Amino acid sequence: MFSLGEIESNCNKAARGAGLSWGVAQECGLIARHLTELGLPGADAVYLSLKCIHENKINELDLKFGMEREFDQLVPGVLLGIRLADQVFNYSGEDIKIAHSVVGPLGFFGVFVRLLSENFCISVSWSDKWISLGSSGLLMRGKNTNPFLVSKINCRIEKSEKRLFFPKLSKKRISIENWTNLTRLAEQTYVPSSQTSRLYGAGAQDNDSD
Repeated sequence: MFSLGEIESNCNKAARGAGLSWGVAQECGLIARHLTELGLPGADAVYLSLKCIHENKINELDLKFGMEREFDQLVPGVLLGIRLADQVFNYSGEDIKIAHSVVGPLGFFGVFVRLLSENFCISVSWSDKWISLGSSGLLMRGKNTNPFLVSKINCRIEKSEKRLFFPKLSKKRISIENWTNLTRLAEQTYVPSSQTSRLYGAGAQDNDSD
């Protein structure tokens, strides 16, 4: 069983290894942590998106929401969620339908967990799965919790007048295979071993003036 800090840190570094910016990589770490705190497979969900991002060299999305649309590319769930969360006040209270192939939809849901502290409720559904987080805590129906790919996502985000509390549930154990794959992505951020790296490590060298 890995600690929440280990899960967050490894997913953060793996996201950097997949080619994402530091800011988005930190979001990925938090998504994994928050989902794990809810008893959901957070690191596994983030890995599905990072695998898609790394293999397809995707680092940003330019999508519009509020209506059904189809796109000719795979959409990683974490990037889709981050994009929508940045515009949450524009879509609060609306039903959003995303008709597209989304990789790692649980990662999409995980983006909005942090908004609970700002009194936002979120409900997301795909195929036979429905997940809601809000004034009634975490509610779920269906079995398809962490699929690799879904063809459509429906979601609703709305502000609550009640003060919302983060439910504390048991942590999920990440699969050894996905933890290994995350670590391999993280290793792409490491400095290659050389005489210089052994002498100076990742810090400043003696000719740096900053």
